Amino acid sequence: VILSGITDIYSHPQALEQCQQFIRQHCPKAKKHMMESTAVAAQNVSQISGDHAAAIGRVDLGKLFGLEVIQKSIQDSRQNYTRFIMVSRTDHPPTGKDKTSMVFSLEKDRPGGLASILQQFAEKDINLTKIESRPRKTDMGDYYFFIDCVGHREDHSVSEVLRNLQNKVIALRILGSYPRAGK
Repeated sequence: VILSGITDIYSHPQALEQCQQFIRQHCPKAKKHMMESTAVAAQNVSQISGDHAAAIGRVDLGKLFGLEVIQKSIQDSRQNYTRFIMVSRTDHPPTGKDKTSMVFSLEKDRPGGLASILQQFAEKDINLTKIESRPRKTDMGDYYFFIDCVGHREDHSVSEVLRNLQNKVIALRILGSYPRAGK
């Protein structure tokens, strides 16, 4: 298969985003089709005749759906990786090397609002490993904030910060505590 002959590329939006430079350089005329998962994309391509369609996904999807790998490592940045998680109704017990994930929203958008929340973690010497925001779609400036911090929700300092946050935000949801990935 010649990459420049590919006219249609199927994948999950995140995979398409992480490979956009490669697509632009090697398949400049290809139309991108967003699918609900990379597995659905591979399955879809397996049902298309001809060499003009390709899917972006894991190597094992090619084997699963009878597709040939035509190029590996096409992500734009070598630091890109996908994290998979296992979920349950209860937290993992504390291990001493944990993380806690949470989401919250502020009552209203105001200068220093987020800073006052982050200060709670700093005062207890709790490291934040991730901060993301997503619009709440209620009003301009209203956001959900997703935070990962080092420590288990049962750790004294983490539980104290979480109690204090209850009074400073309109919504706080603890997504869970779990062992940190080893490096």
